[in-house]
Amino acid sequence: MYRSEARAIAQSWNAPNLDINFTEPINTATEAIAEAVPEIVNQNTHNIVRDVVAPTTDTAAKVAGSSALNYKQISAILATSAVIATAYNVYKNPEILSNIKTIINAPRKTKKRSKKKSKSKSKGKKKEIENVININANDSSILESKIDDATLPTSSNYNSNFKLSESEVKELNPFIDGFNNEDSKKNSSEKDTEVDLPPPLEEIQNENDDTEVKDEYLNLTENERKELAKKAKDEGNKLFQSKKYNKAIKQYTKAIELYPDSVYYGNRAACYNNLGKMDEVIADCNEALKLNPNYIKALKRRAQAYEKTKNLELALNDYTALCILDEFTDNTIVTANENVLKERAEEVTNEIIKNRKPKLPSDTFITTYLESFRTKEEFYDGSSSSVWNEEEGESLFLDALENTKLKNYKTASEQVDHALQIGIKNNKMKAGALRLRGTYLYLANSMEPAIADLEESLKLDPENIQTHIKLASCLLEKGELEPSLELFDRAAMISSDDPDLYYHRAHIKFMLNQYEDAIKDYKKSAELDPSFVFCYIQQGVAYYRNGSTPTAIKTFEDASKKFPNSPDLHNYYGEILMDLQRFDDAMNEFDKASKIAPQLPFSYVNKAILYQQKMDLLNSEKFVRKAIEVDPECDIAHVHLAQICLQKHDIAESVEEYSKAIEVARTNMDLQQAVMCREAAKAQLDVIKKYPDIKEKFFK
Repeated sequence: MYRSEARAIAQSWNAPNLDINFTEPINTATEAIAEAVPEIVNQNTHNIVRDVVAPTTDTAAKVAGSSALNYKQISAILATSAVIATAYNVYKNPEILSNIKTIINAPRKTKKRSKKKSKSKSKGKKKEIENVININANDSSILESKIDDATLPTSSNYNSNFKLSESEVKELNPFIDGFNNEDSKKNSSEKDTEVDLPPPLEEIQNENDDTEVKDEYLNLTENERKELAKKAKDEGNKLFQSKKYNKAIKQYTKAIELYPDSVYYGNRAACYNNLGKMDEVIADCNEALKLNPNYIKALKRRAQAYEKTKNLELALNDYTALCILDEFTDNTIVTANENVLKERAEEVTNEIIKNRKPKLPSDTFITTYLESFRTKEEFYDGSSSSVWNEEEGESLFLDALENTKLKNYKTASEQVDHALQIGIKNNKMKAGALRLRGTYLYLANSMEPAIADLEESLKLDPENIQTHIKLASCLLEKGELEPSLELFDRAAMISSDDPDLYYHRAHIKFMLNQYEDAIKDYKKSAELDPSFVFCYIQQGVAYYRNGSTPTAIKTFEDASKKFPNSPDLHNYYGEILMDLQRFDDAMNEFDKASKIAPQLPFSYVNKAILYQQKMDLLNSEKFVRKAIEVDPECDIAHVHLAQICLQKHDIAESVEEYSKAIEVARTNMDLQQAVMCREAAKAQLDVIKKYPDIKEKFFK
């Protein structure tokens, strides 16, 4: 296939369209060939030209130097090499390049034309030879202008019907053989006189390698090298503007060899960027930044290359550095930084979720959740409990209930799981065990198993309101709002006087910013059970969010008289007062909460936030560390300590605290928020390490 394509292209090639000057070095000519063949002008062109076209063109130059050929024949030689490169690029066949190298490095036997035959042939074409142009690679008299820049003379004796036979094409380009294994074997078996082939690829590469430092450069003074480098750079700029990126790369490379400069590396990186060679872009930007760490263009180009190659962490580091160095004045960079940060956070969060094992949150969180359900169920059966064996599932389930009341949550979760594995014969108890295990799975953020247990529990006990509510919570956690609301509607049809139903349905409406509807449900829950303090707490918060601040204050004041010993009431009321900038009143509420329940972390966290707003970092840090002391798994405390560390310029500890928050985060939303903060802090830490002189500027 390759030989027939070569012959077809060779016979139809339009020579004047080639931009070739044989007085130029071989590698320059071959680059022109590559640009004349659109199919191979892409990120692989450089290697193809170097490994395939250059050796072939070297043969063409040798033939042209010793023979009188017309342009059609020269074109045939070059077209043959071009089609090899095209075939290599299109079919991505690694055997082609391998075969080329094998043939070049090994002598090959071909038929040698007799002098007599050559002489006879020359005589027969004596008249035609007088009208053709002799091309010699070493002849300085050849036209120096490129073919595109001048109209070539057309000989009146030129044979327009000239065609090359397949054997002529083969002889003009020795590399075309070898792609067909049978032809290769046949040629190797011929016993003719050996003809020297062009030197191996390695030798040709060394001869034409422009990246090697030239000997003549070594004898130049520094100023001479600097001046020549500038001229090469200027020439590269012209070529870049003409979108001749490969030629521009050569000029920038020459400039770098003469006098390394960050701008030269940056300009060459721009060429590679337009050719889609991101690895080369990154490499050149690295060199540019070694010479000039504040080179904004190189930093920006590397950030974009990292982003394109999905190396998001390094892209984020560079974009963050750009924002700081540029003092956040470039909105496009700020936006790019935000987008990469978000994408990086999603990437890390998904990886954590993928590998994370279910884990229960802090005891404080579990207690708060369980206490939001008031309906209690008794599973003891006096007629049968006396004969239950402690190894049976029913007994283990009752133990799990008892440990849940005692707040031994880890033990309780293990016991109820074991009970269901052993088996529970009593359907009511089995439904209760499935509901309890589903609750612990929900708290451990293991939604699919939790949903499975709760759905199975509903099959055994279809009118249980608590199971409906907990299943709705699981679905809501997954973002399935409509199915969640349907479960509440079904529960309302079963029982319209369950206070838990209205309280938890109000939560959903609150999250949907439907504050008036939420307030109605909170009030209904309080009417059904006036002893439940959270109904009044959430009413007050909903009033405040809805813009009814006086009503919110009155709700909290009335509730404080009714529930003076509720730490949660004082904490929530203090948060609203703090938001209203009533710091002294807020601190008074937080003090009440910490005195009533010193073992709970929330009052200490709130005090830390209050002091942080007053810019008293010393006291802020003291109270947030106290919160972590009483509850090491309080994610809010770790997040606030991380923020304080940022304000103190201690970014390393901030990263550590965000990492701890990630470990104890329960919901995916909390997890992603903590991850985003940590990744941003890590990028800032990277900038501070690379640019220690801008630390004060960054934090001012």
